[in-house]
Amino acid sequence: MKHKGLYFMVALALGGVGAVHAQDNTAATTGSSESTAAPAWPNGFDDRWYIAPTIGGYYNDSDRNTNSRQIYYGLAVGKFISANTSLDLFADRTKRNIDGHAGKWSSNNVGVAARYYFGSTAWRPYLLAAVMGSHHKNPVDSDWAPAAELGLGLSKAITDSSDFRVEGGYRYDWD
Repeated sequence: MKHKGLYFMVALALGGVGAVHAQDNTAATTGSSESTAAPAWPNGFDDRWYIAPTIGGYYNDSDRNTNSRQIYYGLAVGKFISANTSLDLFADRTKRNIDGHAGKWSSNNVGVAARYYFGSTAWRPYLLAAVMGSHHKNPVDSDWAPAAELGLGLSKAITDSSDFRVEGGYRYDWD
């Protein structure tokens, strides 16, 4: 693929997804100090804010003139807006050597991602769509460009306040 700005991203999204504010997640019972195992949310789903640290790998096309495999890292803050849909505000970064040169090439991305989850079990597959601004910097250029991503993933509930996500996506930028 010889399109400038085209790269394939495989992301292992380590979603240490937990609540970022104090909210009681147990159901109130009448006349008893016991609580139920599953939280009883007024709207039927857990709408607390969560934090999702991310680590993954980029696989670039040949037009980047960089090592095609790099590690990236990021952080997202998100919230479920319905039982099967979440929105994340995210930022991620990667930095690597330019092939045959002493310089570095870096990319910082800031955007919003929507995930649509299927099912309601502990293992939940999902679809991902994201739009972002991508800032590329190298020894001769530094500029912003729009970018978009489509992907799919699998989320596994670890506890009532943490998940582990694995996802793969295809990201295109107009740099």
